[in-house]
Amino acid sequence: MDEPTTAPPDEIQPFLEKAKETIKHCLEEPEIDQFLRDHIKTLRHEWNDWSDSAKHTYTHMMTAQLLLRKAAATQIGIGNEFKLPEPSAQAQLMASIQQTQVKPARRQPALSMRTHPTATSSPQ
Repeated sequence: MDEPTTAPPDEIQPFLEKAKETIKHCLEEPEIDQFLRDHIKTLRHEWNDWSDSAKHTYTHMMTAQLLLRKAAATQIGIGNEFKLPEPSAQAQLMASIQQTQVKPARRQPALSMRTHPTATSSPQ
C-alpha cells in the first residue's frame, strides 16, 4: 500500500490544526483537511486579508458545518427525520467576519483648522 504523502506546512495549516484539535475525536484528519481547504480556496484573496482571529472563526464555523452534515447523514441513515437549522446564522457570522476585515474610511477631523472669511458689516 502506498502511504499518503503529506504536504509541507503552509500558512493555512495552523488554523486547520486548531480546528482539528477542537474536534479531534469526531472527524478523520484527511476529511477535515480537504473540506476546510476546499472552502478556504473559495475565498481566494479575501483569506489573505483576514486577521488570524477571523481565520480561526471561519475554520471553526466550517468545521461545525461539516459536523452538522455528518450528524444529519447519521440521523437520516437510521431513519430519523433531521431538519437542518436556518442558514441565516452562518450567513450572519460570515458577514460579521467580512465586516471586521474592512478598513474604515478616513474621517475628517472634528475641528477644522482652516480659516474661514468672516462677514463684516460696513457702517452705512
